[in-house]
Amino acid sequence: MRQSQQDGVKCGKWPDGHTSRLSPLICMRGPEDGAELSSSSLPPWSPSSICFGQTKEFASVIYTAGILDCEIKDSYWLTVFATDKGVTPLSASIEVFIQVEDVNDNAPLTSDPIYHPVVMENSPKDVSVIRIQAQDPDLTATPSRLSYRITAGNPQNFFSINPKTAGSLLGGIMWLDQSVINSPAPFPLSRWHAGQPSDPQPREHAPNAIASARAAGCGLITTTARKLDREQQAEHFLEGINNTKRFLVSSAPSGLLRSTVTVIDGPVTTRQSTVWVIVHIEDQNDNPPTFPEVTYRISLPERDRNKRGEPVYRVFAYDRDLGPNGNITYSIVDGNEDERFGIDPRTAMVSSKKVVTAGSYDILTIKAEDSGDSPLWSTVKLHVEWIRKPVPSPLPLVFTQRYYNFSISESAAVAQPVGVVAVSQSSTPVWFNIVGGRLAREMFYIPQNACGRNCSLDTGSFDMQYDLQVGVGTLVVAKPLDAEVQAVYNMTIQVTDGTNFATAQVFIRIQDSNDNPPVFSQATYDVSVSEDVPVDMELLRVRATDVDERARLSFTIYGSVDPASMRLFRVNPGTGVVYTADRLDYEARTQHILTIMVKDQEFPFNRDLARILVAVEDSNDNIPYFTSTVYDALAYESSPVGTSVLHVTALDKDNGINGKLTYTIEAGNSAGVFGIDNTTGLIFITRDLDLTFVGFYTLTVRVTDSGFPPLMATASVRISMILSDFSKPTFSQKEYQAEIMENSTVGTYVTTVSALSRSALIYDISRGNEESCFFINQHTGVISTRKPLDFEQTTSYFLAVQALSMAGVEAGTSVIVQVGDVNDNPPVFQQIRYVGEISEAAPVNSVVLGEDGNPLVIRATDRDRNHNALLAFQIIDDTARTFFSVDSGTGSIRTIASLDYETFSEFVFRVHVRDGGQPPQTADSPADVVIKVININDSPPRFSQDTYETVLLLPTYMGVEVLRVEAFDPDTTSDKSVTPVLVYSLVDNNVEHFTVQRNTGVVTVINPNLNKDRYRFNVKVWDGRFSSTASLTVVVREAMDSGLLFTQPLYSASIAENVANVTVVTVVNTVGQRLNEPLKYTLLNPGGRFIIRPTCGVVLTTGVRFDREERESYELVVEVNREDEILRVARVTVRVQVEDVNDNAPEFVNLPYYAAVQVEAEPGLAIFKASAIDQDLGRNREVTYSLKEQHGNFQVNPVTGELSLKRAFEVDLSNAEYKLVLVATDGGLPPLSSEVELPVTVVNKAMPVFDKPFYGVTVREDVAVSTSVLCINATSPEGQNVIFSITDRDPSLQFDIGFDTGVIGVVYPLDYETTQYFRITVKATDTLTGAKSEVDVDIVVLDVNDNPPLFLNNSYSTVLPENSMIGTTVLQVFAQDQDSEKNAAVSYQIVSDIYNSSDYFLIDSSSGLIFTARLLDYEFVQRYNFIVKATDSGDPALSSDVSVTVTVTDTNDNPPNFSQTMYEAFVSELAPRGHFVTCVQASDADICDAQRLRYSVVSGNERMTFVMEADTGVLRLSNKRRQGMKLSYQLNVSVSDGVFTNTAQKTPLQIYYKHFAAMQYDCSSSLATAERLRS
Repeated sequence: MRQSQQDGVKCGKWPDGHTSRLSPLICMRGPEDGAELSSSSLPPWSPSSICFGQTKEFASVIYTAGILDCEIKDSYWLTVFATDKGVTPLSASIEVFIQVEDVNDNAPLTSDPIYHPVVMENSPKDVSVIRIQAQDPDLTATPSRLSYRITAGNPQNFFSINPKTAGSLLGGIMWLDQSVINSPAPFPLSRWHAGQPSDPQPREHAPNAIASARAAGCGLITTTARKLDREQQAEHFLEGINNTKRFLVSSAPSGLLRSTVTVIDGPVTTRQSTVWVIVHIEDQNDNPPTFPEVTYRISLPERDRNKRGEPVYRVFAYDRDLGPNGNITYSIVDGNEDERFGIDPRTAMVSSKKVVTAGSYDILTIKAEDSGDSPLWSTVKLHVEWIRKPVPSPLPLVFTQRYYNFSISESAAVAQPVGVVAVSQSSTPVWFNIVGGRLAREMFYIPQNACGRNCSLDTGSFDMQYDLQVGVGTLVVAKPLDAEVQAVYNMTIQVTDGTNFATAQVFIRIQDSNDNPPVFSQATYDVSVSEDVPVDMELLRVRATDVDERARLSFTIYGSVDPASMRLFRVNPGTGVVYTADRLDYEARTQHILTIMVKDQEFPFNRDLARILVAVEDSNDNIPYFTSTVYDALAYESSPVGTSVLHVTALDKDNGINGKLTYTIEAGNSAGVFGIDNTTGLIFITRDLDLTFVGFYTLTVRVTDSGFPPLMATASVRISMILSDFSKPTFSQKEYQAEIMENSTVGTYVTTVSALSRSALIYDISRGNEESCFFINQHTGVISTRKPLDFEQTTSYFLAVQALSMAGVEAGTSVIVQVGDVNDNPPVFQQIRYVGEISEAAPVNSVVLGEDGNPLVIRATDRDRNHNALLAFQIIDDTARTFFSVDSGTGSIRTIASLDYETFSEFVFRVHVRDGGQPPQTADSPADVVIKVININDSPPRFSQDTYETVLLLPTYMGVEVLRVEAFDPDTTSDKSVTPVLVYSLVDNNVEHFTVQRNTGVVTVINPNLNKDRYRFNVKVWDGRFSSTASLTVVVREAMDSGLLFTQPLYSASIAENVANVTVVTVVNTVGQRLNEPLKYTLLNPGGRFIIRPTCGVVLTTGVRFDREERESYELVVEVNREDEILRVARVTVRVQVEDVNDNAPEFVNLPYYAAVQVEAEPGLAIFKASAIDQDLGRNREVTYSLKEQHGNFQVNPVTGELSLKRAFEVDLSNAEYKLVLVATDGGLPPLSSEVELPVTVVNKAMPVFDKPFYGVTVREDVAVSTSVLCINATSPEGQNVIFSITDRDPSLQFDIGFDTGVIGVVYPLDYETTQYFRITVKATDTLTGAKSEVDVDIVVLDVNDNPPLFLNNSYSTVLPENSMIGTTVLQVFAQDQDSEKNAAVSYQIVSDIYNSSDYFLIDSSSGLIFTARLLDYEFVQRYNFIVKATDSGDPALSSDVSVTVTVTDTNDNPPNFSQTMYEAFVSELAPRGHFVTCVQASDADICDAQRLRYSVVSGNERMTFVMEADTGVLRLSNKRRQGMKLSYQLNVSVSDGVFTNTAQKTPLQIYYKHFAAMQYDCSSSLATAERLRS
C-alpha cells in the first residue's frame, strides 16, 4: 500500500483519482494535540479541520487538533491555501494526504467473559470442548497474530488448546453483525456467533452478518488422553488473570479445577485478555446402585391378620450417577414365592401381606436397578426373624425427650447417621419406625437388626455405645440432601414393644453448604453515561443471586479491556452499585468494557463474571478557542462590498454537534459595515465604508459551539481604515439636529453645518425651505431664522443642505429643525355641563356613569403639544371634592368615599382644568357637573326606641291596645309622599296573649287572661330586605280606684253602616273630679275604627265604613284617669250597635231548582218550594216571592215560596217543560230582589219517576276508569223494570250507565284542564209501556295536582354589564300550571349550586323577576349559569326547572398597571434619532381595554429629548434630541385606558447615558428589538 502511495506522488496522482499537487504525509495514530505533521497552510474551512488545525501564520507546519484513531478514520485529504495580503489578494492551493498508521492499542476481546461448555465424561482424546473466539479491532491485526493458551487451572492436563488462531480449523471463522463492522467505537458492543463444539460445520451466516474484515479467530479447547470422571470432579474451572497462573483444587468430590485461557494478539507489542472456561462434565451411567449393608438381619414380632400390610423394613441403595442414571427402582427377586411380602419400587420399603407367626424366618433377595440407557443393578439379602411378642413391660414406653432436634450438612453422604432417639424401658425389645412426614420417610430411615435384648441396635453399620436399659434408634440419611429444596424436616418417630406404643417429634435442620455458585442477572450490562458526570455518580446496579442460604456476595471489578478503565470506575462490594471513580473523557475513549466478578464468602469460593459495556456520551466540556487572541487587518475605503478582509479560526476538542462552531460579530460592528461567514469565520465588507470613521474598527468576534449549554470564546479583530486621495466633501454628521422655540425672534441662530474637503466649500439649502423661514451663510454654514415660527402650524422642518467644492464635487446632508412648543393656548372644555349618575351602593373608586350608560368623562382640548397639552382637572367645590375625584389624565370622575342617598341625593359642582405648561393656562370658565345618586334599599328600618315598656291594667279586654311601636326607614325616595312599607311582627313564637298589627305596629291583647306580672317579647320590623328588632316589656298591674265615676254604668250608641264620614258616636262624662281638674280619656280598643277626644270624652268614628253583616256591634272600653295617676283609673263600656241598611239582596239557596208534576195533577197541588235568605235585618230581610211572568197553570205563595198548580193540564199534555222565573224581593227601601229559573216538567203517570228532580256529583280528575260515581234511581208507576240510558248530550262519551242499575261510571280518564263540568241527561224507560222520563245530572270535575308548572322557554339568557347596581332587574321567568286554584299557584326559587349563584341573584317568588343581589365582576366571573325551579302549591307539590344564563359584559372598572415598578435603560450619547431606548408595558384586567391603553411621558422630558409611542409604550430618542445630553433622565410615565390613569409617580423610568467610542457603537440590535415590540 505504501509503495503504491509513493508511486502516486511521483506521477502527480493519487490512487483514488485526485490530480492536484500532492503533499503526502504519514501520521502515527494517537499524537497529542498540537503535534507537528508537515509543511503547508491549512484553511479553517477544510473538511478535515476537525482533526487538524490551521498552520501558524507565515509558518509551514500542520499540527493535529485532536486525538487520531486509525480504527475510526485511517486517512485525511487536506486542501491548503496560501493567500497574500495585496489590495487584490492572490492565492494558491495544494492538497495534502495524511495516512494514519495503526498501532497495537487494542487488546483482543472475547465475545463473553466466561464460557460454560459441556463434555461427556470418559470422552476420548481430541474431543472438541469449545472454541474460544476473540476479535482485535486494530486494522493491521490479522488472525494469524492471535494466539491462545491455558495459563492456569489445568495441572493434570485434562485439556489442551490450539495456541494459534486456527485459521485452518473448521468452525474457526467468526461472524460479526454488520453493525459491528461499521461501528466507529474501538470496541464494538455487538456479540458474535460461532459454531458450537458439536457442530461439524460453522453456523450458517445470519442474514445481516458478513465476514469480519478485522482480525478474528478462535482457540479450540479439546480433551486429552486423561479420562474425565464426573464423580471425581463434576466441573473444571479454567480461571486466570493476565498471565498470572494459579492452581486450585476443591476438597469436595466435585471440586473445580481452575485455569486461565489467555489470548495474545502479536509478537512485538503484545496485548492480551483472559477468559474463564467452566467445563461441565456430563454424566455417564458408569456406577451401579450400592446398598449400605452387605446383609440385612432384623427381628420382628409376629403379626396377626389385623396387621397385614404393615412395613417390615426399608432396604435402600444409592447411585453416584445423576438424573435417570441415578434413579433406582426396587423389586423382590427371591424368597417371596408365596407373595407374603411386597416392596415399594421407589422407597424400597418392604411390607407384609399375610399373617406371620412366630418362629418363621424369611430370606428375601432385594434388587436395585438404575434407569440408565444400559441399566446397572445390584442385590442384597434381607433376613427377617419373626419372634413372639415380648411380655409387655410394666413400665410404660417413654422417649427420653418429647422433641428431638438434629442438624446435618446437606453434603452428608447416603447412609450417614443423623442422630439417635431413645426410650427408657426394661429388657423388653423395642422397634422404631418413622410414621409421620411423607418427605421425611423418603429422606431418612431407622435401621433394625436381629437383636437379643435391644432390637434397635445395628450390627456392622455403626459403632455406637448404648445403655442396655435404653432402647436406641438411629436416624440415617436415605437420599442425598439439598438445603435449597427443603431445609427442615419434621417427622414422627414411633416405638413399640409389640404391645405398647410411644411417639416423639423429630426436627432435622439441613445445614446449607456452599454448593451453588452466584449467578449474575445478566451476562452483559449496557449503560450510557455522559462524560460530564461527577465522580462517585451511580451508573448501575449489577445484581447476582445465590440460592445458598448463607451466601454473602462480594462484587469486584475483575478486569477491563483498557487498563486505564480500571481507575475510572469502582464497585461497591456489598451492593454491586457501580460508580465513577474519576472523570470520564469522551475524547480519550468513547467506550469502556469492564469485567465484573461476584464471589461468595464460603469455602470453597464460587464466582461468576459479567461484562459491563459503558458507552460514554459526548458532552460539551471543551471550550472552543481561537488560534490567536488578536487579529489585525487592513481595509481600503474603496473596497467594494463583499471584499474579504481576513478570516479567524477557532478549534474545539469536542466531536459531533458539540464541536460544530458558529462565528458571529459580537460588538464593534458600527452600522453593520462588516459581516462574517458563520461557518468559516471569513470576515468581509457588507456596506460602503464610511469616511467619517477614519481610523480603525475593533470588532469582537465570538465563536460558539452547538452543544448544550453552548460554550463560547471571543477574539479581537482590529481593522485599520485607509482613505483615498480622491474624495467628495464629507460632512461631519450625516444628519444635523437643532431646536428653536416658536416665540424666537427673526435672525435667531439655529445651527452650523460643516464638511471636510481639500478645497473651499459653498453651502446652500437646496430643499425644505419653501417658505423661506431659514437662511444659511454660504461660507460658514451658519443657519438662522428669517421668519417667525409657529409650532401649532409646523412642528419641524427638514432642510437639505449641499456643499460644493472648488473641483465641482458636491455632497449633501440633512438638517432637522424642531420647533419648540410654547404654552400659548388655553385648554377648552368640549361641554359646559355634564350629567352623571351613580348608585349609593357603588364601592369606593367606582366610575360615575353618564346618561348614556358609559363612564362620565370630562373632556377638554389644548392646541399645544406634549407637556403643554397635559391637562389636569380639579373639582372646585369642597363638598364634592370629599366624595369625588377627577382623573387628571382622562377626566373620568370616580368616587373616593362612600355615598348615601339619604345624606346627599344629588351633587352639583364645577370642574376646573389647567394645562402643564409654564406658566400654566386655564380654561375661560369651569364646567358644571351634576351627579345624581341613585337610591337603593341599603339601610335597615330603625325603631324609635331600642326598648319599649308599658303598663297594662287589669282587667283588660280582647283588642285593647297595649302600645304602638314606631319605626322609620332611612331609605327615602325622590317622591317624599311615598313612605316605605314597613311590616311589623312578633319574633317570639311563644307569645300567646299579644299580637301586633302588621302595618301599624299597634300591639293588642288577644287573650285577656293574663297570669304573670310581666311579659317580655321582641318586635321585628321589616322593609322587604332588612329588618330590626326591639324589646317590648308589658308590666301587668291591677287597676286602683281613682274616685272617678262615669255618669252611666254602660253607654249605648248606634251608627249606620256604610257611612264614610267621621261622626260622633257618644260622649262619656265622669263625676268625682275637682273643679277644672284635667282628666285624660283613653279608648283602650279603638281597633282603627274609633277615636276619643282625650280631654272631653267624645267618641268618634275614624271614617272607616262599617258593615253590619260583617260585625253587628262593638264594645269599646273607655278609660279615664288624672294626668299624674297612672294606676288609678275608671273604666266604662260603650256598646256601639251598627244599624242595618238594605245593602244585601235576597239569595236563593239549594240551587239549582228542578220540578216535575203529573199531567193529571189536581189544582192546588204543591209542586216545589223555593227558599231565599237576606243578610239584612228587620224589614230589610223580609222576603216575598213572585213569578216574574204570570203563568196560567202555576202560582207561587208570596210568603212561603211554594209553587202550586193553579189550573189542571190538558189531558194529552205529556213530557212538557215550563221554565218559570221566580223573583225574591226584600222589604227594604228601596227593595232589592234576585231571580232564579225553575224548570217544571209535566209527566204522565205511566212515565218512570226519578227519586230526585236533579242529580249532581263531584269527582276527582284522577279517578280510575270504570269507577262508579253516582247511582240514579227511578221507579215505574206500574211496578215494571226500568232501563237507564244516557242521551246524546254526552258527546265525549266520557261516562256510561248501567242499563239495569242506573250506576254511572267513568269510561275514559277525566282531565280537569280539558273539561271541568259535565251535564248529561239520563233517560229512564219503562220496559212495559215504553214510557220515558229524563233527568239532568251535573258532574263537576275536581282538580288534582297532576300538571307541573311549565316554563314558556326551554332556557333563559340575558346580558348584563358588570357595573349593574344591586337590585338591577335581570330578567323575568314565567311558568304556567294548567291546574286550578292553589294547584296552579306557582312560586319560584333559585336552586343552590356550587357557584353560589343564589348569593349574586334573587328572585321574586311570586312574579319570577330576577334581581342582582351583589355587585358583579367580569374579571372574577364572566358567566353565571344557574337553575330556577318553579313549584306549584299542590299536595304533593310538582316542580320543573329551567336554566338561566347571565352573561356579564366587561366594563372599564379597573385601572391599568405597569408590569414593573421601575424601568431602567442605557443608551449611547451617539445613538441616532429615533433610536429605541426601552419599552414600558402595562396590563389592564378589563379585556375591553386591551387595545385602549395609551402611554405618555408626564414629566422629566421638558426638552422633548424622548418621544413615546402612545399605543405601544416604546420610548425612542426624538428628533429634538440635542448634543451634549445629561448623564441621566428620570421620566415619569403614565398609562391610561380612557377612564383610569396609572400616574407616573409610581412608575419612574430611569435612563442613563453612556459614552461609547464612535467606531464601536452598534444600533442594529436595538432596531430589531423595537421592530419586535411593535409587531
